Amino acid sequence: MAKQTWFDPNDYSKEDFASKLIVLFQCGGIVRPDQLTKVAFLLALNDFCHDMPNVQRAKLKAAYKHSPSIGRAPLAIRF
Repeated sequence: MAKQTWFDPNDYSKEDFASKLIVLFQCGGIVRPDQLTKVAFLLALNDFCHDMPNVQRAKLKAAYKHSPSIGRAPLAIRF
Protein backbone atom coordinates (compact mmCIF):
# COMPACT_ATOMS: atom_id res chain seq x y z
CA MET A 1 0.00 0.00 0.00
CA ALA A 2 2.90 2.34 0.66
CA LYS A 3 3.64 2.33 -3.07
CA GLN A 4 0.19 3.64 -3.97
CA THR A 5 0.06 7.17 -5.38
CA TRP A 6 -2.20 8.37 -2.56
CA PHE A 7 0.10 7.10 0.23
CA ASP A 8 2.38 9.72 1.84
CA PRO A 9 5.88 8.93 0.49
CA ASN A 10 7.86 10.01 3.57
CA ASP A 11 9.82 7.54 5.69
CA TYR A 12 7.97 8.55 8.85
CA SER A 13 4.64 7.51 7.30
CA LYS A 14 6.00 4.21 6.01
CA GLU A 15 7.62 3.36 9.34
CA ASP A 16 4.53 4.25 11.39
CA PHE A 17 2.28 2.30 9.01
CA ALA A 18 4.56 -0.74 9.34
CA SER A 19 4.53 -0.51 13.13
CA LYS A 20 0.73 -0.26 13.18
CA LEU A 21 0.46 -3.33 10.95
CA ILE A 22 2.63 -5.27 13.39
CA VAL A 23 0.38 -4.20 16.28
CA LEU A 24 -2.71 -5.24 14.32
CA PHE A 25 -1.21 -8.64 13.73
CA GLN A 26 0.28 -9.23 17.18
CA CYS A 27 -2.22 -7.56 19.51
CA GLY A 28 -5.32 -7.08 17.42
CA GLY A 29 -5.81 -10.75 16.73
CA ILE A 30 -6.15 -10.17 13.01
CA VAL A 31 -4.33 -13.08 11.39
CA ARG A 32 -6.35 -13.85 8.28
CA PRO A 33 -4.61 -12.22 5.29
CA ASP A 34 -7.87 -11.01 3.73
CA GLN A 35 -8.97 -9.31 6.97
CA LEU A 36 -5.54 -7.83 7.62
CA THR A 37 -5.41 -6.44 4.07
CA LYS A 38 -8.81 -4.78 4.40
CA VAL A 39 -8.05 -3.23 7.78
CA ALA A 40 -4.58 -2.14 6.63
CA PHE A 41 -6.05 -0.50 3.53
CA LEU A 42 -8.56 1.47 5.60
CA LEU A 43 -5.85 2.42 8.10
CA ALA A 44 -3.57 3.62 5.33
CA LEU A 45 -6.33 5.66 3.68
CA ASN A 46 -7.33 7.23 6.97
CA ASP A 47 -3.93 7.94 8.50
CA PHE A 48 -1.30 8.05 5.75
CA CYS A 49 -2.63 9.89 2.71
CA HIS A 50 -0.27 12.42 1.14
CA ASP A 51 -2.88 15.12 1.73
CA MET A 52 -3.15 14.47 5.49
CA PRO A 53 -3.79 17.46 7.76
CA ASN A 54 -0.70 19.38 8.91
CA VAL A 55 -1.39 18.51 12.55
CA GLN A 56 -1.35 14.80 11.75
CA ARG A 57 1.86 15.19 9.70
CA ALA A 58 3.54 17.07 12.56
CA LYS A 59 2.65 14.28 15.01
CA LEU A 60 4.10 11.62 12.70
CA LYS A 61 7.30 13.63 12.21
CA ALA A 62 7.69 14.19 15.96
CA ALA A 63 7.18 10.51 16.76
CA TYR A 64 9.66 9.54 14.05
CA LYS A 65 12.25 12.02 15.27
CA HIS A 66 12.02 11.08 18.96
CA SER A 67 11.62 7.33 18.70
CA PRO A 68 14.74 5.32 19.51
CA SER A 69 13.81 2.54 17.08
CA ILE A 70 11.91 4.28 14.30
CA GLY A 71 14.04 6.40 12.04
CA ARG A 72 17.35 5.20 13.40
CA ALA A 73 17.34 1.52 12.56
CA PRO A 74 15.65 -0.05 9.54
CA LEU A 75 12.66 -2.25 10.20
CA ALA A 76 12.62 -5.77 8.87
CA ILE A 77 9.56 -4.82 6.85
CA ARG A 78 10.50 -2.76 3.82
CA PHE A 79 8.07 -1.19 1.39
